[in-house]
Amino acid sequence: MSRLVELMHTAPCKRFGFGGEIEIGAPADFTVFDLDEKYTINPDNFVSMGRSTPFEGFEVYGRCLMTVCGGKIAWKKEDKQ
Repeated sequence: MSRLVELMHTAPCKRFGFGGEIEIGAPADFTVFDLDEKYTINPDNFVSMGRSTPFEGFEVYGRCLMTVCGGKIAWKKEDKQ
């Protein structure tokens, strides 16, 4: 888990000079994942207009449930997905 946090949070923050640690009183930017949820990749369920993926039909673990940016929910998974 610590390596995942390094790759997906710490390193990009350092590389691109944005973000930082979550602190009391500061606007929060984070993403919530359910690392145990298993699902099959289906491009028809993609939020973006791009549907091309070499991973269609793959069973994977770890679904994004919510993204918070500036302390406000920017995206939240709908129950039907």
